[in-house]
Amino acid sequence: PPADAQTVIVIVLDTGRYDLFDEATMPRLFARRGDGLYVTVAANVAGWTLPTTLTLMSGVRLEEQGLDPQGHALPEGAYTGLPRILHDAGWYTSLNTTNNLVSHNLADGFDAVTEHGTSWGLAEQGTEVVSALAASDPTVSSLVWLQAMNLHVPYDKLDPSCQADAVAADAACPEAVIHATGDGSFTPGEFSTLNKDETEACRAALQSAQRCAATKLDTDLDALIAALPPDALVIVTTDHGEGWLDPRIEHNWGASAKLTRGFLLLLHPSLAGEVVPLASQADLAPTVLDFVGVERADLVFEGGPVRQGQA
Repeated sequence: PPADAQTVIVIVLDTGRYDLFDEATMPRLFARRGDGLYVTVAANVAGWTLPTTLTLMSGVRLEEQGLDPQGHALPEGAYTGLPRILHDAGWYTSLNTTNNLVSHNLADGFDAVTEHGTSWGLAEQGTEVVSALAASDPTVSSLVWLQAMNLHVPYDKLDPSCQADAVAADAACPEAVIHATGDGSFTPGEFSTLNKDETEACRAALQSAQRCAATKLDTDLDALIAALPPDALVIVTTDHGEGWLDPRIEHNWGASAKLTRGFLLLLHPSLAGEVVPLASQADLAPTVLDFVGVERADLVFEGGPVRQGQA
């Protein structure tokens, strides 16, 4: 393929807390931190998927775009994000997600959208992505956005080795808050009904279940990265961190009521060994555009390329 054909894969691990990215819980991903640009602390702009993913894609917070911070529906053309920018630049753009908030509200600019239920894991999604890339036109640059729900626990899709942790979380948290064997849903605000002891027990149990899920995910994630083109820019990040798994904070805040911490790793041979102490989700879109050499002079980003003077 020509030198100017590029591949960018953004892997968003839904609800991934910052402290899952360590040598004990995700050893394979942690070992890759020297293979690219590693952000020590990645600040998430909110505690739930729609505003955080919009910021990852667009480099601008939802409320700065004049949109309803509580809205679950974005009007067509409401924002300009990476998929639209790269599509307009001649790239082929695809979305593979198990979170329908992304496919229903943030699909603008994607040539192809593949939506699965939460029973699908990263391993299955990764197989689809790798096959699609292998069959794609090598002369056309590609953006793949993969949103995985493996860490959004408890769910009954967890690996059997983690089911005991999910059941323990279900037992530790009041029935009105969470159900391990259901769809993982709850009514916003019900965490605030817990007393101090209930809060701590629920929080610890939920985080234990997520840590188990992260260790299993680490194997699948490592296999996916190894199967991707070696010259691709592979980004591993999260949409929001502690929020949903910490009843002291709650999940469905307003768009920017609080910040959470996730993690961010950009894997590419040209970035090997770079370390950035702090970055925001608003930095991701301008960083990708800077890396691939696509400019949009008409757009103003809150963030900026993390490679410029931050290492």
